[in-house]
Amino acid sequence: GVSAVAVVTFLLLGWRSSLLVTAMLPIAALIVLAGMRLLAIPIHQMSITGLIIAMGLLIDNAIISANEIDISLRRGLAPVDAVRDMVSRLFAPLLASTITTALAFAPIALMEGPAGEFVGSIALTVMLAIFSSLFLALTVLPASAAWLHRNNRRAENKSFLSSLFADGLQLRRLESAYTNTLTWLVSHPWVGVCVGCSMPLAGFLAATQLSEQFFPPADRNQFHVELELSPGTSLARTQQVAGEVDRVLLAEQRIEHTAWFLGESAPAFYYNIIARRKNSPNYAQAIITLGDNARPLELIRSLQRRLDEKFPGSRLLVRQLAQGPPFDAPVEL
Repeated sequence: GVSAVAVVTFLLLGWRSSLLVTAMLPIAALIVLAGMRLLAIPIHQMSITGLIIAMGLLIDNAIISANEIDISLRRGLAPVDAVRDMVSRLFAPLLASTITTALAFAPIALMEGPAGEFVGSIALTVMLAIFSSLFLALTVLPASAAWLHRNNRRAENKSFLSSLFADGLQLRRLESAYTNTLTWLVSHPWVGVCVGCSMPLAGFLAATQLSEQFFPPADRNQFHVELELSPGTSLARTQQVAGEVDRVLLAEQRIEHTAWFLGESAPAFYYNIIARRKNSPNYAQAIITLGDNARPLELIRSLQRRLDEKFPGSRLLVRQLAQGPPFDAPVEL
């Protein structure tokens, strides 16, 4: 991720701004780790996910600060004056944008129950990251940018490579089209307001057509089956019933492979699958692998109905892999 940021900012901003923006990522990450230590947030899948999400947000403040100082220096301001001008003009908008982003993640951080415990660290990590980014964009980065850009002067007769290295790729046509569009929208404000409002309205309408699920199913061509017979059933009988269930499963063309584990749970082949059964002769679990393009949900529902009808004396659960905390069954009482 850091390498991608470095390449993109180098191509569009030049080496100075790319160096500044890229350097802010590890510094901000170290500040986040210190905050996680103070809040007793461990490093795990969710907190690392928060850092990954925040990576795209961290560079926004840095790009704006570095670009503003570069423009001020090219207008002839002294480095100290360029830094003072940037901080005085951009402190309020950068703070406002940071707070609104933090408030957008607040519902996740404030969520109660097991779901909140599971994903809350994502929001806390993002909040720590964006506030550390704001702090760096108003302190460390301006001083570094003023020092790096102090002798930067854009010349019209530079070669393409030297211009690319110093100032990034100059997309004149795109810049001109953007400037003309912005000027026209400012002179016709109601058009801009209507266009700006139409997109979120379209999103609200589209949201009513989308399914809602807090922890979505895994995008994986696997599911698993749990078989449980009455207490006291021998392992030989469990193996016999598992063989009959296996024949029903393999009759489906979309199923490529089955792996059975008798008398115990399957190994933890997915992060929220916990091996809870051992030395249980009346228990078996199977891992089912489908073809590459097979969608498991429809097949799982049909298999659940057929297995319930064919094996009424057994407890069979056909379970799809899903994100989130471990669960015993789709419906629990």
